[in-house]
Amino acid sequence: MPVTKRDKISEIIEKLINFCTLQGIPYFDDDVKIDIYRKKYTIDDIVGLIVKYLVPAYKLGESALEGYIKLEIERLRMMNLGNKHANYQISDIQIKKVRSFIVQIIDVIHA
Repeated sequence: MPVTKRDKISEIIEKLINFCTLQGIPYFDDDVKIDIYRKKYTIDDIVGLIVKYLVPAYKLGESALEGYIKLEIERLRMMNLGNKHANYQISDIQIKKVRSFIVQIIDVIHA
């Protein structure tokens, strides 16, 4: 059975979630929230959000996409104020790694 775009995107998303979880990036360390969102959003929903929000930043260049990622991580941190992530700061290396996953997904979408 051939590997579909959906399969490839699902695999990349799993790697992204695993990376974010291991790195302690806010929101990704909450298995309950991750489970809820896995049930709530389909791959098509996620691709739609990527196309709507991340592809335009991607088209503006690397720094624009990294800036968007950093702002989104900050938004997630702010949503969880009062917990262990109140002082979380994402590193440049983490941003670049997250960006690489996003770029892989965008490349699959456009393939």
